[in-house]
Amino acid sequence: MSKLTEALSQDKLGVCLKLEASEVKRVYRTTELLPDFDFIPYDGGTDKDYPVWHEFDLSDEAIFIHSLILDDYGYFVDDDPHDDPEYELPKATSESTGKLALELQMADRFGCRALVRGSLSGTSMEMNMDVRFNFIVASYSGESSRIGYAAEAIAEGFAFEEEGKLKQAFFSYFSALDSFVESEREKLNKGQSDDQRIKPDIRLMQKLQAIIKANMPPSVGGLDKVKNGETLRTVSTSAKNSETLSLTTRKQSRLLRPTLICALPSPPSSWRWLVMISTKKKRLGSTTL
Repeated sequence: MSKLTEALSQDKLGVCLKLEASEVKRVYRTTELLPDFDFIPYDGGTDKDYPVWHEFDLSDEAIFIHSLILDDYGYFVDDDPHDDPEYELPKATSESTGKLALELQMADRFGCRALVRGSLSGTSMEMNMDVRFNFIVASYSGESSRIGYAAEAIAEGFAFEEEGKLKQAFFSYFSALDSFVESEREKLNKGQSDDQRIKPDIRLMQKLQAIIKANMPPSVGGLDKVKNGETLRTVSTSAKNSETLSLTTRKQSRLLRPTLICALPSPPSSWRWLVMISTKKKRLGSTTL
């Protein structure tokens, strides 16, 4: 079980994709790039290197951003095959002028904004040309049909964790776990007699154990019998789009790090994934699951 937990903790985006707490998609924006002439004087038709930057509002595409890369950029030409993934946008108007050199400077995960900075080497003609930006974004943009509110809390926690705000991430993950457990408890209690119902006043971990036991097929024999390889292949297949993201690998922190783990190999119900918090009890302080 520890190997499964460790492996999935290295692919949290893949787990978020499976839980519908994140999705990977392409986002396109087209705009003119106007230099700030407070930094460098305008020289009209004379070739000159101008510093440029532009902020993009992506709030219509996401509520939380988990990862963002600038996949391509260049001058927009009407007849070019923009939708062809193999097509590279032109980054100059000729061999000697109109050169663009841009990079993604910052991504605001909660404000859902992207800042692109760089230089435009050219004249006023290039300043009046449209430049197209192709982003690849992993983000949460709406409620999950699989686990409801818990997906939003997981998405928020993952965004906090990517920013290194681990305390906020922990509380978001804990909120997701609590929401998921309560939802499943209510489902399991329907039609049950009072003595068979999962009580609302017991500890969260006891509720979780009862839910796992109720949904575990008899032939499995407990969580220790879950096949790690089979489970991880399920994650990999479902999250294949995440491979297009060149995510920066973060060093493991010694602070509290909630982990999303897969629990059930062959569930009788429609849900397959449980959210669990993997941590050492001594780091919880006075908090008891």
